[in-house]
Amino acid sequence: MLFRSAEAKAQAEADRKAAMEVARQTKLKHDADRKAEEAEKARQAAAAKAQAEADKKAAAEAERQRQAQALADRHGFLVVPAVEINIEIGHVLCFGLTGYVYGMHRWPELAEHVQRAGGAMVAAHPHRRRMPHQAKDPAGYAEALERACDDPFYRACAALETANGRCNGVQNAFAHDLAARLGMPATAGSDAHDPTDVGVCATDFDGRITGLRDLIDALHGGRYRPRWLSARA
Repeated sequence: MLFRSAEAKAQAEADRKAAMEVARQTKLKHDADRKAEEAEKARQAAAAKAQAEADKKAAAEAERQRQAQALADRHGFLVVPAVEINIEIGHVLCFGLTGYVYGMHRWPELAEHVQRAGGAMVAAHPHRRRMPHQAKDPAGYAEALERACDDPFYRACAALETANGRCNGVQNAFAHDLAARLGMPATAGSDAHDPTDVGVCATDFDGRITGLRDLIDALHGGRYRPRWLSARA
């Protein structure tokens, strides 16, 4: 009788442990299923948010293109949408982007976005934050030019703006010297902040530019040069 009681007790203990293990496994499966469901909901929410952002950007780009085309139709000349972005070391003109993404103030990230978009970058008025305050100091000028030449940012651009309508001759000369040292193409821009600034200088392209894609291809091809159209230079 004692033997049977011990045997029954052992069986009961085994049954209890088995039940506890079943319960543990059931809870683990329930927790795993719940986490998988939560992860799927989060994934779907993130996908929906990303799609909404993409739709918003697409709508904004479509509106920007519409406005550019409306201006072109109204005045009878080509209008190409672009953006000038303030990065850590200066300003850069970006062609082909459809919007701003956080992190673009760091030029390597900006360059990646532009590359993925099939666009082009032009370093605007590159003397800023580069040229010494005392422009007449030859040693300081040469040192600043050398530092600029060592900056990999400029190599990520399709061209450098060497003729800027709002810069003085020394400032534009620094940009010209930088482009020449790097062996890079040069552009011009009036950088108009006032109606009197319009048309001070322009970029002279070898081929006809009929739209954004033509402009980006031409910038990468180097088939252009800066041209002054007034005596401000």
